[in-house]
Amino acid sequence: MAGTAPHIPGCRDLSLIGERVARSLFTAYSDTVGGTVTITVFPPLSEGRTRAGFDEAAATAQRLGAHPSVLTIHEWGHADDDRPWIVTDPQPAESVDTLLTLDGPLDVERGLQVGILLAGALETAHRAGIVHGDLQPDRIVFGSHGEPLLVETGLAGFAVFPGLGALNNPVRYHSPPEVLERTEVSPATDVYSLATTVYALLAGRAPHQKPAEVTDSNASLLLRILQMSVPPINRPDLPPGLEDALRGPLSATPSK
Repeated sequence: MAGTAPHIPGCRDLSLIGERVARSLFTAYSDTVGGTVTITVFPPLSEGRTRAGFDEAAATAQRLGAHPSVLTIHEWGHADDDRPWIVTDPQPAESVDTLLTLDGPLDVERGLQVGILLAGALETAHRAGIVHGDLQPDRIVFGSHGEPLLVETGLAGFAVFPGLGALNNPVRYHSPPEVLERTEVSPATDVYSLATTVYALLAGRAPHQKPAEVTDSNASLLLRILQMSVPPINRPDLPPGLEDALRGPLSATPSK
């Protein structure tokens, strides 16, 4: 069903614009919004994921959309085949993760600017008692004016392949040990992921990421995080002290 447009009340002329991990993006015209929107469609609910759980997560994400660095969610719902969906402001098909793969790391000034704006969005979320829980370049897009926007805040648990398809879920290179071990998350979880994201913006890869052609797993990643130091970024144009500033947030211990 991936790539197949569902019926979305109040939206017409749906056209597939791209595929991300376990979700499809469509452009459409919304009669409710009165303009062009993007519709993100997630896999059918299964394995403990419920309509009520999705509705709660989408409502939280909609609240955070008031921040200028969080993509606005207008409405959400569930298709007849049990695929949940959200209607947002227009967004590009390519996430920042795709852009890093295609174009390489950002200029230092640009990378740090993006990191600061994302930090502001996370601070707002934390003050509201909300932990993003899955910040990474795949959850960021650049808006029409180049501004970074967090997408699908709190909806990461629904953007995974269910059942046997889970073998195609990517290694979670931006997740700290507490996420990989499925223990309690906290604002420190987002601090870690923000640091890995800034690292990736400047290095083109996450701190412990293996090349795409190398077989890897979350279990192997967890061991590297716990046992190995963070590899240097190796850019001569980095500001002095930047990598030292990232080491604390990249600690495997949340209290650090």
